[in-house]
Amino acid sequence: MRSILKMAAVGCALLMATSLLVMAGDKPAKGEKHGKRGDMLENMLGKLNLTDDQKSKVKEIREKYRPEFQEFEKAHKAEIDAAREAKDFAKMKEIMQPIAGKREAMMKEITGVLTDEQKAEMKKAFGGGKGGHGKKHEDKQ
Repeated sequence: MRSILKMAAVGCALLMATSLLVMAGDKPAKGEKHGKRGDMLENMLGKLNLTDDQKSKVKEIREKYRPEFQEFEKAHKAEIDAAREAKDFAKMKEIMQPIAGKREAMMKEITGVLTDEQKAEMKKAFGGGKGGHGKKHEDKQ
């Protein structure tokens, strides 16, 4: 059961990360600001104290995937917005399923650039789920 919960938390984190990357590529309209979700991956990467070389590699990886994510979001914008507005996370997951493999591949590439300490910090931040549920389960093991 714990393993399933951990996998679900990681899956949700990856889903959010992809959405964040797609949204991060779009500039907000004048007077508009990105929300917390639009900055989440960027903030996480900022907290990892990446070296200049790591920053360069991560940027290349993100740029490689960005066009595909943006194209996907444009094609499904109405569906995504409707599910987001309704807070229908199951529907969001269903909509995003076709691009999940790309999202996972990108995150795997980004993780490959990180040191072991940075990987642990990222896992802690993204794998913990809302309210630190992942940490609670780890403590019980």
